[in-house]
Amino acid sequence: MHRGSACALVLLLASTSLRVLHAQKAESSRDTTTANDSFRPRTQTTLDGNWIDRLPVDRIEDALGFESGVTFTQFGGLSLRSGGPEGFNRFLDGFSIRPGYQGGGTISSPAIEPELGTNAVARLDLVTGPLPARLGNAQSGVVLLETRQGGSAFAANARAATDALFGDRNGPGFNRFEGSAGGSMGTRFRLFGALVLQGSASTDPGRGADAIPVFLPAGVDTTVKVPSAINDPLADTTLVAVSRFAVARGRCEAFAGSVNQDIADNYGEECHGVQTPVTNSATYALAARIDYTFSSRSRLTVTGLAGQEQQRFFSYPDLFNPDGLSAGRGWSRVVSAAWIQEFGTTRPIAIRIGLSIQRDRTITGFLTPESERSSRSSFASLLLSPLDFRFDFSSFPLDETLVRNYRDNIPGSRRSPYDLENPDQYTTIDRYRNSPYGTGQFIDSGGPVGRITLERENRTIGSAGLAWEWASHNTLNAGVQVTKYSIGSYSHLLTSSIASDVWIENPGAQGLYLQNTLRLGPGIVVAGVRYDHFATNASRPFVLDTIASSPTFDTYHYFPTPNSYGGGGVTFNGQPLTKFIKDE
Repeated sequence: MHRGSACALVLLLASTSLRVLHAQKAESSRDTTTANDSFRPRTQTTLDGNWIDRLPVDRIEDALGFESGVTFTQFGGLSLRSGGPEGFNRFLDGFSIRPGYQGGGTISSPAIEPELGTNAVARLDLVTGPLPARLGNAQSGVVLLETRQGGSAFAANARAATDALFGDRNGPGFNRFEGSAGGSMGTRFRLFGALVLQGSASTDPGRGADAIPVFLPAGVDTTVKVPSAINDPLADTTLVAVSRFAVARGRCEAFAGSVNQDIADNYGEECHGVQTPVTNSATYALAARIDYTFSSRSRLTVTGLAGQEQQRFFSYPDLFNPDGLSAGRGWSRVVSAAWIQEFGTTRPIAIRIGLSIQRDRTITGFLTPESERSSRSSFASLLLSPLDFRFDFSSFPLDETLVRNYRDNIPGSRRSPYDLENPDQYTTIDRYRNSPYGTGQFIDSGGPVGRITLERENRTIGSAGLAWEWASHNTLNAGVQVTKYSIGSYSHLLTSSIASDVWIENPGAQGLYLQNTLRLGPGIVVAGVRYDHFATNASRPFVLDTIASSPTFDTYHYFPTPNSYGGGGVTFNGQPLTKFIKDE
C-alpha cells in the first residue's frame, strides 16, 4: 500500500501540541549501561530520536534521506548504497524485523513489515560500511532502531497535523495524530507507549486534478423501457433506471451556469476539489516498551509493536458496480523480550538472551458488500477499522491442499474461490450506456473479476550473546541466532491460473559469530568471523530427460510445471518421470 507523506509546510503550519502533566516530553533517557553498549556496534551514523521526531517526515526511514548513500525506490522502499530494499536489514531492540519474503512492495502486491512510529524511537544507528559479525543477513547495510523507554517521571505528549486549512483544492484530506506517554512505577518498573494515526481522504492526484471531474450517481433521473427485441410487440420489456450524476472530484462552479437548476446545484452534493472518491487510506503504528530492573546489573525488556496499512483503489469503469472495486490491507505484530545479566567487576561479562515472535499479513482483493459501503460512505480519512474481504485467510485458507491442487492443476479442485471450469458465469456486464458520458465501458453488473493476493509470514527468532572484557581495552562478543520462518503466498486471478503464483515454505536460518574489539586511544580495531546456515526446506519439481540423443539424457532437470510434461508414472528404465528434490 502506498505510504503517503505530508508536505513540510502542512506539518509546520498546521501542527498543534498538547503537553500533559509535565513539561518534559515522554521520551526515554537513552540506556547507557555497560551491558547494552556491549551489544551495540560501532556505527557510521547515529540519529537522535528527538531530532527525528521534530522533522517534517511521516516515517523514520524518511529521516535517513538526509544521509549520503541513502535513496528510495519508486514505491517508497529504502535503499542503502543502491542495494535495494532487499539488500539491508532492520533491527529493533536487537532483533531483526526484516521479512523473509522480499517479493512484495508494489501497489498491486503490497509488502508489510513492522514499522516504528517517529515518536517512539530513541536512537537510530545506520551502518553502511563493513558490518559487525553480530549483524547478518545484509549486504548494503543495517538500520538499528531502539525504542524509547519511560523516564523517571510520568510525561505525555500529543500532536496533530492536517491540511484542512488549505481546502480540498490543495490537499488530499490528510490528517495525522501522534501521542505518547511513559514514566516509572516504583524504582524497578518503567513503561512507555506511542501511537501514530495517519489517513488521507484521497490519493494525491497532483495539482490541477480538480479541473478533471469525476462523477458519482446522485439518485435516479428517469426510467426507460428497453424491449428485448425491436419491432416485436410481444417482446419482454426491462425497466432501466437512468442515474443523475453529481461532481465528486472537481469544481461545482464549472456547472453553476446550467439552465437545469439541479445540475447547477450539483444535486445538493458537495464537490471535493482534487480529492478522488473511493481512494481513502489510513495507517497506524503502535509501540510499547516495558523495562523491569531486577538489580543494578540485571534487566528484562519487553517490546511490542503493531501496525496496519489500508488503501482503497480507484477504478472509474467499476465505480458504478461496487462489487468490482478493490482494496488492500496489511498488518504486522511483533512481541520481543530480552534479558541482560552482568557478572564480575574486574573483567565484566554481560549475557543477553532474547526471543522475538513476529507476524505479517497482506490481502489485496475485493470487499464484502457491507465493508465496501461502510468504508466509502464519506470522505473520512481515518480508515482504521479493518476491511472485510470476500476472500481472506479464513474463507479461503492458504494451505498445502491449495498448493497441491494448483501445482497439479486438478480439475474441480479448489484453486481459486471461483469455479475455474465455468468462469463465464462471473463475466462483467456492460449492457447499457449509463455512464456520465453516455458511453460504454462502464460496468453495470457481474464479477468481481481480477487478481487477489494473500501473503502471510510468521517469524520466530531466538538469540543468545555474550560480551566479555577479557583484557584491558579488549571486548569479546560471541553469540548464536536461530530463526524459523513460515511463509505462504497466493497471487491468482479469480477466473484463470494465467500469471499466477502459489506456494508455501518453511525456511530456517542459524548464525554463529565471534568478534573482538580492541580500543587503541581514539581508534579501534575490530576483527570477527561469522558463519550462517540457511535452508529453504523446499522441494522443487524435476523431470527426467528421456531423449537418447540429448547430452543430458537420463538425468533430472528443474522444470516448474511437471504436470505439463506428462504427469507421473515411470519411464523405460523404471525411474520416475517426475520427482521433487529438496533444495540443498
